[in-house]
Amino acid sequence: SLPLSSPHSLNYASITGRNCDNCIGYIPLPLGHAGPLPLTILTANGKSDKIFNVPLATTEGGLIASISRGLKAMRGGKTTAAVTQDVMTRSPVIEFESLELAVKFKGYVEEYPEDVRREFERGSRYLKLKEVECKVVGRTCYLRLGGETGEAMGMNMISKGSESLLKHLQKTWPLKILSVSGNYCCDKKPSALNFLKGRGKSVTLECTLPTSTVLNVLKTTPEKMCKLNYYKNSIGSSLACTLGGNNAQAANCVAAIYLATGQDPAHVVEGSQCVTVMEVVEGGLYVSVALPSLCVGTVG
Repeated sequence: SLPLSSPHSLNYASITGRNCDNCIGYIPLPLGHAGPLPLTILTANGKSDKIFNVPLATTEGGLIASISRGLKAMRGGKTTAAVTQDVMTRSPVIEFESLELAVKFKGYVEEYPEDVRREFERGSRYLKLKEVECKVVGRTCYLRLGGETGEAMGMNMISKGSESLLKHLQKTWPLKILSVSGNYCCDKKPSALNFLKGRGKSVTLECTLPTSTVLNVLKTTPEKMCKLNYYKNSIGSSLACTLGGNNAQAANCVAAIYLATGQDPAHVVEGSQCVTVMEVVEGGLYVSVALPSLCVGTVG
């Protein structure tokens, strides 16, 4: 069930100075839902079956109806999903006096010394360091620090961890901190790096639709669906030189879910990077999607 508030029940005291500065009111958004969707979720500990209704906040007429029809088709098959990676990133940029020092620092920090892990994880008891990458440009270094952030989306948490690490490194390295974020994260901007390496939750899903479902619900055939996916989402997106835009309308769905669940809507930029694959198989149509950079949280 979804908790619904009356139009005049906003608690301004709970958000002033925290969620919104100079708050003067709020704008209501229409909230709908699509579903249900039976889903098998794969984890390291096995798998579980759950049923979801999807909350969607939008002013685009027809969007929820379109999503609902897609979910109706998916109910005709079996849908399986998995989070394949969970790493939020932050990328400080620091400067040295020479290229030689910058290269030495890269060799040190990418060896994953214990003090780097310890100081980074001081940012939060939930923060766990997972990867360190250092890109050298002249005498500057761009660190890409990746960490698990629990149930939180993790941007504030990983920024605190980065600041803690930088203060520690200043004690033993003659470095100058230019910014806690040097845009190599890459946060809220179209990025081939995020598309390739992922940021936040990397999610993939598959579903095989029976031919009868494709015919009766989607009013087409598996062969036509597969052909259109190739010419539109693959060839057309390639001609437009999109970054992770091999999909029909992922941004619509991601934005509506983000707005309905209190996520940061600016993360739709990387969150809508999505690859859609379709194959004609015996008895129907195999469909999969992969979204490498979903920046979402359930707490915080």
